[in-house]
Amino acid sequence: MSAVWPTSLPQIPLLNGFSNPYPNCLLTSSMDSGDDKTRRRGPKPRQAEVMYSMTAAQVATLETFTSDTIADGAIWFDWPHPVNGAVRAKIVPSSDQLFSKVPHGDSTSWLIGMTIKYWPDAPLT
Repeated sequence: MSAVWPTSLPQIPLLNGFSNPYPNCLLTSSMDSGDDKTRRRGPKPRQAEVMYSMTAAQVATLETFTSDTIADGAIWFDWPHPVNGAVRAKIVPSSDQLFSKVPHGDSTSWLIGMTIKYWPDAPLT
């Protein structure tokens, strides 16, 4: 079974809190004399910091998706990147959590924060 970000979850993260830096793919070596040599290291995965506003029902879906479908973050899945479209992705856990969950706005909304590692050119499932 292939893993795909559930359609019942938000498909676009909040703009506030979104970060998607472009990785440095260069490797520089010092030479005994002359200029340093620089070469391309090859493609690297990218990382995005994302935040979603979710209802309690959506949080329950996210918890089921992360625990059952992607084995607490061990399995790659197809994720709707807000700029690149669908990409192969994985949730990057912090030292003590897979994602953060704090109350947001009214009493029925939650602000979910997570780090997503993704390969923009990897084949989807």
